[in-house]
Amino acid sequence: MRRVGDRISEIEQQVKTVELSIHEILMALPNLPRPDVPQGLDEESNIVVRHWGEVVESKFEVIPHWDLGEQLGIIDFERGVKLQEVDFTLWQGLGLNWNALLLHGC
Repeated sequence: MRRVGDRISEIEQQVKTVELSIHEILMALPNLPRPDVPQGLDEESNIVVRHWGEVVESKFEVIPHWDLGEQLGIIDFERGVKLQEVDFTLWQGLGLNWNALLLHGC
């Protein structure tokens, strides 16, 4: 019986190794656009599909969300990249709570 248990442990370890390899390969693959997405060389090639709402002129400097998130301490891109080795957003503090609420539709 002990040999069976040892064999199960060996197989479980092999499965973990294979799953880790698959995960690493999948994390290296980019997200593929839909086939109907037009191809362009740069941002200028993008086609506007529709506009929604009106552009509001601000009385203050508008800060991009990625800069604001880092300033508020709710996003850490640098640690996210270190953890995943790809572009990854690491939410922390209130940002983690807000993100969870948004994902769950609250």
